[in-house]
Amino acid sequence: MAYSEYKTETYKEDIAMYPRLKRQIEKRESLTLEKPYHYSTGLGQGKWSNLKGLRSVHMLGGKYVFLIAICEDCVRNGHIEMNLQYCGDICQRVELKRVVFFAFGQHDSVYGKL
Repeated sequence: MAYSEYKTETYKEDIAMYPRLKRQIEKRESLTLEKPYHYSTGLGQGKWSNLKGLRSVHMLGGKYVFLIAICEDCVRNGHIEMNLQYCGDICQRVELKRVVFFAFGQHDSVYGKL
């Protein structure tokens, strides 16, 4: 069963900056919604400790990165309070099968967007 999606305004603005990558972005979004745990890596350790509860999805050999959260994962692992700064009003505090797309960009810059 595919997960539903929610795209933040920041994410929509980010992907609009890469019109030549539209097909690749849509393909990676689709794959991520089908198997979000398979296509993403958990963040929150080392230099990304401030992003605990978020996940990264790499595209084109890691040159581009999506920053996402999986609602059920966030709730199950107790990251709600930490992630409210990113999720705000979209958080329903229940284990939804939903992927939230927060940001997209080149690997070296995307992590600083949140």
